[in-house]
Amino acid sequence: MKKSTEAKTIKWIIIATLLFFVAWGIYTISTGNVEFIFDRLFSAAIVLAALFLYKKMNLKLPVIIIGLFTLVLHHLKLYGNVYLGIPFDRIMHFTAGFAIALVFYQYLLSLEQKKQPNKIKIFFLSVCIAAGISSMIEIIEFIGYSILGQGEGLLFYGTGDFGEWNNVSWDLICNTSGAVFASLLSSFYTIKNKKKFFKKLLKYIISIVLIIIVYPIMEPFIFGRGIDPAAKDYDFNYVLDTANINKTTYISLLEESKNQNISNFAKADILLILGRLTNNNTVLCSSVYYYNQTGSSNPEELALAYETIASLNCNSNSKEYYEKASTIWQSLNNKFRAELTLALANNQQSSFVYNISNITKAATNEIKRQNKVVIGKSKITLTKDDILVSQTDRVTRDWLSAQLNQSPYGKDLLTVFSEKFTLPEEELLPEIGWHEGARIKELSSVNLTHKTASGTIAIKIKDKWYAPDENGIFRFEILEDKILYPTTRFLKPDIAVIIDTHGISSIVEQAIRYNATTVIGCCDYPAKISAAQYLSEKGINVICLTDRFLPQALFQANNILGSPPIRKRPFSFIIGDHPLTISRYEKIIVMYLSPKSEIYGLQYYDTPSRYFKELKKAIDLNVKHIQITDFNQMDKIIQAANSDHANIIAVRVFNSDDYNKVSEWLAFSKQHKAILFHSASYPYGYKLFKEFPDQTTFDDPSPIII
Repeated sequence: MKKSTEAKTIKWIIIATLLFFVAWGIYTISTGNVEFIFDRLFSAAIVLAALFLYKKMNLKLPVIIIGLFTLVLHHLKLYGNVYLGIPFDRIMHFTAGFAIALVFYQYLLSLEQKKQPNKIKIFFLSVCIAAGISSMIEIIEFIGYSILGQGEGLLFYGTGDFGEWNNVSWDLICNTSGAVFASLLSSFYTIKNKKKFFKKLLKYIISIVLIIIVYPIMEPFIFGRGIDPAAKDYDFNYVLDTANINKTTYISLLEESKNQNISNFAKADILLILGRLTNNNTVLCSSVYYYNQTGSSNPEELALAYETIASLNCNSNSKEYYEKASTIWQSLNNKFRAELTLALANNQQSSFVYNISNITKAATNEIKRQNKVVIGKSKITLTKDDILVSQTDRVTRDWLSAQLNQSPYGKDLLTVFSEKFTLPEEELLPEIGWHEGARIKELSSVNLTHKTASGTIAIKIKDKWYAPDENGIFRFEILEDKILYPTTRFLKPDIAVIIDTHGISSIVEQAIRYNATTVIGCCDYPAKISAAQYLSEKGINVICLTDRFLPQALFQANNILGSPPIRKRPFSFIIGDHPLTISRYEKIIVMYLSPKSEIYGLQYYDTPSRYFKELKKAIDLNVKHIQITDFNQMDKIIQAANSDHANIIAVRVFNSDDYNKVSEWLAFSKQHKAILFHSASYPYGYKLFKEFPDQTTFDDPSPIII
């Protein structure tokens, strides 16, 4: 290309780029996106300077194109992405150092009037100028961070900046490496013996090709697997899909919550979920800033934040953060957790001990000759001296309904959950509330101490997940759908940290460490019952508001209550204690659900039949099972009771239709009694207990045979 033609081409390329950045800057101002205004206009200023200086600096077209490409590359918002195991932030800094050194090498070379310019001097000057400019940019970034805080763009602390000194060090290393590479390349290019140069260049190209071929195999051993590496094989859409939650609606709710005045830990969790659900590493890595800003007085919350930062691998020093977490766990006398995080810090293999627990069942075949059974006499008393430990899910947070406005250790108790997505507003009864959160809120009125258990370690053994006891021995199975909550951290593909704990099996270690007198949580899986028995044996009371599998522990569940009523006394609460005496000759109408039913949520209606199946092994009761096949079929139970002149029904009460049918039947005669299973968690079951205290009882796993 002729010099005049090349000069014109350079000029118009620079002008076009200048107009592009000016227009982009104006658009950015009009949209109010203040985070990128400086970046757009600063880039426009650099391009304007290039327009006036490219001739004086004797810059050639390839150098101009590389320089302008580098500016555009910065604005593509690729920070947080990983390419070939290398974070884009490092690629960007390498490219920037390369472009700056290329510009100044060509400029310094043009100043040398000698036939044999001093290339060593030019080489070192180019590298030093590029390194110096890079250092100045880091200083500008630091000033911007200090004044403006978190956000995207050059002057803010955002994606690509996480890691403090570690990040700055890597930025400078990459800038300098790029500068050295550009200066070496320029030195080779300007040698007279082109043939020799191209032979060397061919060798380098072959080497690079070989590296590209071999790198994918070696990448996991060199850099790990990129952002959030251990979680890559897990589907965080699974629970949303199973619960029929609209993903678009759910994401919009999280976006709204993210912009509210909420705790840093909560905001970080929301960004983590958004990043995972949208496969956006930029959003995911932006959570690290808020985890770093947790600033909680709760040391466990800090330890969980540090573990999270380490696991996400977003330009942070994982070793440093695992060591910080280990120090905290050590200070909390959680030796097992401290050793685990220290092993992760040093990239050492962790060894685990497991002793899987199963439900202990009673031998009941020898007492069938008894004539009566008392159900519901068991009770738990709670006062201000009690320590009540609960799961996190459906208590302080509910990720499924996008209620993540606080950390797991927050004090606000939720009372309405994902039901608000599927039920009409008149069904919600928020004044009574749902699940563990609403019941704990009521129990807290006696000023007892309530603690949530969060951050449970789970390990994968033969395709199943297990949580530990207080000694770090893994005993209690956790269903995979609870592992697949999008707030779960994966330290390794087979080591998870459950933040939003759900079920008794996930809170055993904390319950014992917190010196709990009572725990409350979900018991809708055999392993949860096994965990409840374990706690019961240690003298800790267990309240299973959702109790589907509790009947499997009949007669082996001291201090465990299933779906019990709650009664307030002046300075205490009585849980349970609704005794009902039943003769073996009395007809009992028991709700029964076909095992073939596949309607989501209907399975809990089988709890009454599970209970009486076990109870009949101890006493030969007069039971009649009535099958239901869908919601709103309580009339089948009532009709059967009326036609058989039965005074006792065993049912689950979930919604207003269940409530209306049962309450009308109970009101008709004081002789009518209802044994309520899997009901106290819901407002309509709660209402029946309150309105008919002498005609209702509950899932008592310790019935008395007389």
